[in-house]
Amino acid sequence: MSEKAKIKIIDSAINIISQKGYSAATTSEIAKTAGYSEATIFKYFQSKKGLFNALVHNFIEDVPESIGLHGIQSIIRNSKDLKFEEIVNLILEDRIQFIEKNYGFLKILIAEIQFHEDFRNTIIEQILKPITKDINALIKDQIEKGNVIEVDPFILFRTMFSGIFMSLLQRILTNKPLDIVVLRQEIEVVKNIFLNGVLKK
Repeated sequence: MSEKAKIKIIDSAINIISQKGYSAATTSEIAKTAGYSEATIFKYFQSKKGLFNALVHNFIEDVPESIGLHGIQSIIRNSKDLKFEEIVNLILEDRIQFIEKNYGFLKILIAEIQFHEDFRNTIIEQILKPITKDINALIKDQIEKGNVIEVDPFILFRTMFSGIFMSLLQRILTNKPLDIVVLRQEIEVVKNIFLNGVLKK
């Protein structure tokens, strides 16, 4: 199979599965949308599960910049002379661009991760753990410099990203289209609460 054909089928799978869910999506519909026969899918991917695994592998292997490892690591490497608020702004912008580019895959991730142990383990090991490690190191450094209050870095990390996750989850669970302008506005509010708290001073 040519790389072009593989990408067309995987893109079709992302589109169909993100709309209908893994269980309701059919290989025949995925093949038809991609412009290939269903037999082609079974020949190269063996099964719907095989296609799903290829979808996950393709996402992780072919778009490392989008996953966040390179983007966040680059921000951290170049953050020596930046204020903590500036670093947060850069990281949040990186995540917004990630969401905008990969919204279909994120819908699949949130909907299906609880049902596919291999999928869940891949996401945890190759995405969540490296990002958590890098952000924790950044926060620990900021604490040592006296720029951030002394608190468990993981709790601070979780607090920082929970607002983004909940905004995303609410859209996916209610099947709302992604409005990146509104998402930016919401994340700006979350960021201000994260940095300044909610109590009037």
